[in-house]
Amino acid sequence: MPAVARVLSSPLTLHPSGRVLINRFVKAATSEYIATYDQENPVATGIPTQAIINAYEKWAAGQWGLIVTGGIVIDTIGITFLPGNMWIGENEDSEERRKAFSDLAKAVHSRNGTLIGQVLNIEDGGAYLATEHPEAAQLSRTVYAAKYLFDSGFDGIELSAPEPPKDNAGLPNIEKVLQLIDISRCTIRSTLPLESVEKFIFGLKVSTARLQQAGVDFSGVIKILQQAESSGYDYVSIAGGNYEFPLSTDEERESFYRKVIEEAKQYLGSNITVYGNGGFRSVAVIESLIKAKKLSGVTMAKAACAEFSLPQKVAQNRVTGAINNPFELENDTAVMAGAAQINQAGAKSLAESQGIINDGVMDLNNSTTLKKFLEAKEDFLNKKQKLKDEGKVLAGAILLSA
Repeated sequence: MPAVARVLSSPLTLHPSGRVLINRFVKAATSEYIATYDQENPVATGIPTQAIINAYEKWAAGQWGLIVTGGIVIDTIGITFLPGNMWIGENEDSEERRKAFSDLAKAVHSRNGTLIGQVLNIEDGGAYLATEHPEAAQLSRTVYAAKYLFDSGFDGIELSAPEPPKDNAGLPNIEKVLQLIDISRCTIRSTLPLESVEKFIFGLKVSTARLQQAGVDFSGVIKILQQAESSGYDYVSIAGGNYEFPLSTDEERESFYRKVIEEAKQYLGSNITVYGNGGFRSVAVIESLIKAKKLSGVTMAKAACAEFSLPQKVAQNRVTGAINNPFELENDTAVMAGAAQINQAGAKSLAESQGIINDGVMDLNNSTTLKKFLEAKEDFLNKKQKLKDEGKVLAGAILLSA
């Protein structure tokens, strides 16, 4: 008999925006890889395609409480590493791009979804942290992207907490990260209309693995989370490990992640939502963490790509958790599989799929489908390497019918 989800499927109010989400599920950031791409023409690159719009409409129909885009790049360096992701840049702007971003927000809102744009503020953040006397002007691309999302009808923005630089003693300079977290939100808010800015959601993704590698201990992570709350972020998304399927080859990383997941909330007030981001699959496990007030909810990436309607099925008590993913511990392959599934879901609008939310999305637990995917993956990687040798880039997802 399926586990009965009561808290997981219950509404959640974000603070300070006051936005009410339909449940505790978050569709995590997942690189789509199917935005437009032209290596020679930035203006024609990074525009949301109809396939992306269709896929996000289906996530909204599947009742994901919060829907976060794949990382939106804001500079040429970002698009080099993530060809096929969406791109917002002042020099790359066009009417076509603005319409596509607006259409994406409208598609999600048509199914009562809440849409967050994850902005890859890596370059801006790096420049800010590397300067002895940083200024808000160094965050200009991030601020521009936030205003762009707001104007396009998005409900909010998600930024990432960077690894801290070293101080003169060679220790992580947490203070500069705290300053960046605070000034990012303040500067963005100053560019948005006063009558609407209070409802704009701010999220912060915090990777315990990246911070741990940079020498940040548990107390340092807590300081970052506390800064997010005091600065007025609505939520933090704690990533960096795999809660239900920990890597046996990296016990230190997994142990640190689990400690933050299970203990962080007791150091925070009631004005910030805390999501666990990594390795959550079982309804019973998630419910227990929420009931114990260790988490407010969870974000899912692999599961969201495999089951666009998972929250709906959980609410209807049809399942006890997400289906098995054969690439649970193989992140690179999982990312490619997820992009292929996004592309499959996006092949038709919800209306064209006759309301079937997971229409056309492959089931990788089917041995025949899995074999076909692995063969297609090898072919894709061979083509990618060949083009790389020629100084070219292969964008897009692995093409495979369900």
